[in-house]
Amino acid sequence: MLQSVPGRGRRVAAALSVLAGLSPGLSFAQARQWHALPVAGGTNAIAAAAGLEKGLPAWRVLYEAARRRHGLWGEDAGGGAGGAAGEPGGAVAVPLPLAPSIWRGLLGRDGLPDDQLAVAIVADRRSALLYRGLAALDEPTLAALAAAPDAVQRIHLRHADVLAAFGGRFRVREGVVMVPGGEEEEPLWGKLVGESPRSPAAFLLALLGANGGRRALLYDSVARLDPPRQRFALGLYRPAGPARGGALLSLAAVFDREVAWWHPEGGAFARPEADTARLLREVRVGSDGALAPPAARVFWEAVFDEGKAASREEWAPPADWAARVRASAPAEAPWLAERIGTGGRSSRWLRLEQLVFAQRVFGEAGEDALADVVSAVRGLRDARSWLLALERMGTRDPALFAAAAGAARRAASVSGREEARQVHGGLQGALGVVDRARFARTLDLAGAERLVRSLCELPVEGEGRARALAAWVEGALLPELVRAVYGALPPGEPETTILRAMAGDPVGGREPLARLEWEGLWYRADPGRAELARLVRVRARQGGAGLAEALGVCRSAPPKRRDPCAAALGEALVSLAYAAHLGDPDGPALAGEDPSRRHDFGAEPWALPEEVTGPGVPWHVRGSLLGLERALAGLSLHGLAGEALPEGPPVLDAAQRRCLAAPAVLANPRELTDAGGDAISAAIEAGRVRTVALRAGEAAVAGACGEAGLEPWRARAFEWLLEHEPDARGSFFSLGELLYLGTPGERRFDAWGVSDDLAAGLVPRMPGPAPLDETDGRPPQPALAERFVDLELRAAVHLAERRLPASLFPWVVSTLLPDLFAEARPVAPDDRMGLDAWVRAQGRDRLDDAVASLVGRGPLQPAAAPGGAR
Repeated sequence: MLQSVPGRGRRVAAALSVLAGLSPGLSFAQARQWHALPVAGGTNAIAAAAGLEKGLPAWRVLYEAARRRHGLWGEDAGGGAGGAAGEPGGAVAVPLPLAPSIWRGLLGRDGLPDDQLAVAIVADRRSALLYRGLAALDEPTLAALAAAPDAVQRIHLRHADVLAAFGGRFRVREGVVMVPGGEEEEPLWGKLVGESPRSPAAFLLALLGANGGRRALLYDSVARLDPPRQRFALGLYRPAGPARGGALLSLAAVFDREVAWWHPEGGAFARPEADTARLLREVRVGSDGALAPPAARVFWEAVFDEGKAASREEWAPPADWAARVRASAPAEAPWLAERIGTGGRSSRWLRLEQLVFAQRVFGEAGEDALADVVSAVRGLRDARSWLLALERMGTRDPALFAAAAGAARRAASVSGREEARQVHGGLQGALGVVDRARFARTLDLAGAERLVRSLCELPVEGEGRARALAAWVEGALLPELVRAVYGALPPGEPETTILRAMAGDPVGGREPLARLEWEGLWYRADPGRAELARLVRVRARQGGAGLAEALGVCRSAPPKRRDPCAAALGEALVSLAYAAHLGDPDGPALAGEDPSRRHDFGAEPWALPEEVTGPGVPWHVRGSLLGLERALAGLSLHGLAGEALPEGPPVLDAAQRRCLAAPAVLANPRELTDAGGDAISAAIEAGRVRTVALRAGEAAVAGACGEAGLEPWRARAFEWLLEHEPDARGSFFSLGELLYLGTPGERRFDAWGVSDDLAAGLVPRMPGPAPLDETDGRPPQPALAERFVDLELRAAVHLAERRLPASLFPWVVSTLLPDLFAEARPVAPDDRMGLDAWVRAQGRDRLDDAVASLVGRGPLQPAAAPGGAR
């Protein structure tokens, strides 16, 4: 039995009794628990109470104000200008879970008018947090809580923070908590929590209070999974028995030992980038819930190398490896959680990345290839950028990945700062050329694999290493590129050959490009020609020795202790690798010395590169040359806004802008098709038509919210909107959510997607329907970039509507991004909906201007009109 709470608890109980008495015979389960709360001064009065800017819609403003005014454990308090004045008048109402009289009782302000209640909730921390938690609950669940006033009061006093963070998936139906796993899991959840799911209020109170909130984290983490992953987490894919029943208890033990990332009523809200909750969301499983390949537990024991986690030695399979793999049971959720969800920060991330990478790249590898797969997956520790570049090239050969990991490890063992720079500069510069030529589709997959395989075999130590690399450039790289670029025609100079290959502008065997009319003139969309012109100008600005000169040094200079061949060849190849990613030749990157000369391979020369800047530190990049486009993504941007000053201070910091710019440089124009753009446009329109057909109270509303990936509070807000402001539905869903509604269950638009290091490496990925709150607590820089896809979709739809080539897509996105950074006013750095709103506000004229700006500096190249007229 719940104990009675004196004081305010009696007032809450009285309010609930009055509510029940309004309609004789009406049960709590039948009573309406969601209300339209009037607001004196309109929605801007609520925004002012939280220091947010004006203009948030009614369905969102109270939730956002509660969140930003009283963030969870140090959560960002918002990025708006603050101090907005309320606007008087206007019949404005906002959604409120539970009756206003209940909230007056919780606040201890019985005489407070309804139209002042919203601001009072925002002003009180516990009430604001309680609002966040209750705003995610549906009518039957709220009714169950309304029937237990003491529970509501105790949650308000003691557990409002945990409810706000982890209560959104709590559901009650017909007096029973709908626990993850269904009815058969009820006894286990009851054992874990200490109260039966058949007593909803008592169960919720115990859940929120157990183990400092970790039980609630466990419950929320499992409840938000799709059915197959939920079966994996709970072991429900196994035959019934004791082992199956122990999966939940074992998983709970792992959650209990995780690093605490919250502290009630204060402290930092800093969720690890890799934890058990994220593992359960990212892992791939079959439709029955069993782990997708590679699944053998012995395989993952070898990958994680338990007891030798810091070892960087080559892995050799034991003699009975094949037999052990065949006899091994699959790895299970608690076992993986123990090894990935616990431990140090770097270990967590590495092992989660190894799991995701192995399933993504080697899911179809046969049993006889698993030894190479182990070596390759272990290689993420030492050769991350090389392996991700191989994935982008399209190879799935485990032996080639394993060979690359071994070569990277040998190169990393070279001692001496100057010698190491020469080794990595030459090797990674050569790989950068191959990577870019494959990206441009100058090289086919077989040709790229041949070059990488032969490069893995070159020596990285000794006096002859630089000349061996020079011989490889002349004897392997250049002949392969000459065949691809010139065909049977006479080849050009070595550097011209390489620049054409990197640009995707072959001379021989090229099909003529179709002409298009734009604004009364005729053009061809020619990404290769535009890129070649840019590369030639960049190389002229970089200065220094060209590739032919470097190769001449290697042929003529006698070997010395300080070999001039190594210095000349390394400098030329590094400079070529940089040229692909330095943006406008007249831009800031080349205003001074060639930035490639300041490149720092650092202590982890194969780590994905990152910008380094600060007081007294010249701007430079540290890490690998592979993946350089991510670190230098901002250099590819060209805005339309001109020199006008922004209306307010920037909300998105430099790191976040760089993450958001990455899709523009990862998108490959040769992978984008007009048919794909048409399909995106049709899917979004189908999603829009579907939302227009929805009506308040229909069962289809909940299904649509789930397919769109709405988090619980937004699903409740949409239900409220349909009842109170149905005409506002057109601005509720993002383009990404409309895409999901128009193509439920499909994933075929990755080429138009965004950057996600963990899930996709160096290729774009169209995110699936995932609630925004899945990234709560993570750093906003990568978290926002992984989900914000509306700008990409808006560009794709515009090109399709204007019947323009899909290959223009990356340039249109890179042109619009600077304007988004300057003009969008999200309420905080993690506010994706604020960025979505900016995209929604852009008219066709703005996008037409972005297209027009590509004439001359971009892929729109003048062409003769039909009939020969200009």
